[in-house]
Amino acid sequence: MLGEDYPRKRLLPYWSYSHPRWHYMRHKFAYYDVESGEMKYRWDGKVAMVDEYGRLSAGLFWATRRAIEKELGVKFKIFGDLVCPTTKSENNIVSEGEWAFQNKCVDRMMQVSRFGGGLVVNATGTGKTRTAAMFFSRMSGSHCFVVDQLLLMKQAISDLEKELGEKIGQVGNSVFDPQRITVGTVQTMHRHREDGKFKRWTRQLDTIIIDEIHEQMNHRNFSVVQNIEPKSVYGLTATLQLKKKNVRLRAWSLAGPVIYECPLVEGQRRGVLARGIAIRVMVQNKIDMEEQRLQSELLKSQAWNHFYDEQIVTDVERNEVVEDIVRKARNEGRFSVALVTRVEHLKQLAERLSDVPHRVIAGTFRGQHVDVKDRLLFQDKFEEGKIRVIIANTVMKKGVNIKRVDVVIDAAAGSNPNDPVQKYGRGIRLHEDKDGLIYFDISDYDTDNKYNWFGKAAKRRAKALKAAGIPVLKFWWGIDGTENELWTFAEKALRRELADRDDQRQDH
Repeated sequence: MLGEDYPRKRLLPYWSYSHPRWHYMRHKFAYYDVESGEMKYRWDGKVAMVDEYGRLSAGLFWATRRAIEKELGVKFKIFGDLVCPTTKSENNIVSEGEWAFQNKCVDRMMQVSRFGGGLVVNATGTGKTRTAAMFFSRMSGSHCFVVDQLLLMKQAISDLEKELGEKIGQVGNSVFDPQRITVGTVQTMHRHREDGKFKRWTRQLDTIIIDEIHEQMNHRNFSVVQNIEPKSVYGLTATLQLKKKNVRLRAWSLAGPVIYECPLVEGQRRGVLARGIAIRVMVQNKIDMEEQRLQSELLKSQAWNHFYDEQIVTDVERNEVVEDIVRKARNEGRFSVALVTRVEHLKQLAERLSDVPHRVIAGTFRGQHVDVKDRLLFQDKFEEGKIRVIIANTVMKKGVNIKRVDVVIDAAAGSNPNDPVQKYGRGIRLHEDKDGLIYFDISDYDTDNKYNWFGKAAKRRAKALKAAGIPVLKFWWGIDGTENELWTFAEKALRRELADRDDQRQDH
């Protein structure tokens, strides 16, 4: 809590941001002022991370303190003692060889635990769950690992039990069985935050580690952390858009500043991640200009949904391209995952590939719930080589540990630049039977309409992939050829990338 005399007007810009959708929302807060004869707003779109009593999260304070002191020429006086966590010296887990960087990460987590935690930005496949286990092995007390899906909860419990050699508790899926280390779903923790037995357990928690924090920066997690008030909070992520102020401040407020980073290219340099390439498969996808003009009268979200169903989900030519690539990859002996967003799109591809042995991984499919055990079983069969094709939706974006995949076909046409890097990361885990990853991004374009939303989204995805250090190439479907020419192009590009990286490693 800040003192009563703190300069609110000078400090507020550091602890507030403009809501990213304010220009879409402002009509809700508009009213006509009779005296001035002007339209005014009941809210200016600013979101303050410090309340009227001068309270803000410790993580946000530590993340911004030095910049404020330097830029404003002020000095904070901090009163009170920082709570040091209780550590233990026996049965500590230590990583060796090329994985030794995990020790530095855990050491850093230990150092900042007295300041309230922080963000660990490590690439997918660099062992974020093992890092959490290493941290837990060095700490006394009670701790919780928070996920946002039942599938991830089952996986995290299995991985932590394997690493720590102790029973891991579960809070989620109608089970309340906390232990020294507990994995919980944020949905369950939010729903039962006022229950007596839940409160008794959470009062004992020393640490909360939030997995895939970029997916969990919502009101539920903030309220869970605020109610529990643990000594430290950590956020694990592979992709976090910290250049965006609204993302940066919310992440800092939930967990604290970035305390350790191991980006994708660093993981590849260390030899803990496989190499790979991304190929933008340029598919012409025309939107009727007159219909677009009519649809523009609707809210953008409604228009987007309309065109997405028509141009992405049910478009025959586009889905045929995806089908051709999947079939070619399988015929070449590859293990492929085709990714979409909507269940209807899953259905479309599943019907096209009905003669090809495959599995569908989704929360629900054909109106029926797909049990978590079945989804894990499908993954196991894929790893064992019993099936070579998986069609999946958003459940594959996070926390899924499939090492054998060496071809990813991203047909989702997503607009979030975080997603392609996450999906690419799912395919670069090491496996003895693969040499590298080929990631195909189905990139829609329209030469007659530069405002095509899906074309703009494809460019954002390409930009994000390049920013992550991933080699990105273009293949114009139908102009450069179709699946056979694409496959020749992709294999040559992958071999070239692997050879270049080997040369660089030798030079290094």
